[in-house]
Amino acid sequence: MVDTAKFEGGCLCGAVRYRAIAAPIRAVICHCSMCRKHSGAPVLAFVHFPIDFLHLDQGTTDTIPIIEICGTRLLLEVWKHAYHA
Repeated sequence: MVDTAKFEGGCLCGAVRYRAIAAPIRAVICHCSMCRKHSGAPVLAFVHFPIDFLHLDQGTTDTIPIIEICGTRLLLEVWKHAYHA
């Protein structure tokens, strides 16, 4: 039997919960100006998952990428032509 990686998370207020059932494609720590502005911090850490393995357990895609209640920025879709695994 093969173990499947499972990652769970959500926004700060709990309005959105997500689950990824796959190993991340990659993990990134970025300090470019866009990531610094996006996070309000000197660096931004994030992971890329295959979109087919990402599921919303709570909330809707209408509330993403920015959760209006708490201001959390959760998801960013990377275009296939701009990303090479």
